Amino acid sequence: VTLTLSPFTVPPGGEVYKCQNFKNPFGGAEAEVARFESHMTAGSHHMLLFYKKSVTEDAPLEDCSGLEFAATPYSTQLPDDELGFPDGVAGLLSPDRGLRIQSHYLNVTDKPIEAHVEVKLHLAKPGTVKEHAGILFVVEPSINIAPNSTGVVQHDCGVPYDMNLIKATSHMHKHGTAFSATIAGETVFETNTWDDPKPALFDPVKAVKGNAIVPTYVLEYLLG
Repeated sequence: VTLTLSPFTVPPGGEVYKCQNFKNPFGGAEAEVARFESHMTAGSHHMLLFYKKSVTEDAPLEDCSGLEFAATPYSTQLPDDELGFPDGVAGLLSPDRGLRIQSHYLNVTDKPIEAHVEVKLHLAKPGTVKEHAGILFVVEPSINIAPNSTGVVQHDCGVPYDMNLIKATSHMHKHGTAFSATIAGETVFETNTWDDPKPALFDPVKAVKGNAIVPTYVLEYLLG
């Protein structure tokens, strides 16, 4: 199944957030997704795929906020990306949920951008799934750094339960100069790139114990 945002134009020097709701694309049935795939034209900063309850019809494209967060089975900052799960694992779309795509575009050129955003959901073979995958999506909105200065923002949270990591990545904007994520003192992801950071992939999966272990991420910012 392919979900495609209605086309939209980003004017020269413009920045937009666009969202669109989609009803359960599998006729309201439970679906197990073995692989997510996405494609976006140039100019995209990120795309988030949210679960959305009580969506019975596809909705028109709308403006939305960049501070909108919800449970998500997939996200990306890359123009072309995918997330495939190990054998026996899949993302779950329950019958009572639809999906919502959030798209963030920046146009730093002197010509309009005609944006195209699509997400493909590849189903697992029936009867093969033993575990359902999820995303630990950690957000730190309380960032306050004075102009013409540098600063470091640190966020800690507890891992809710034992898990096996298959992918880790960051999200920051242009003033972010460094990002480091650790679990129990071990670095699982770091980058100096705010735009299109390459995710860390773990094959075999990386086992993480829950409860007492605390993951930390640190962002360094330079504001001018």
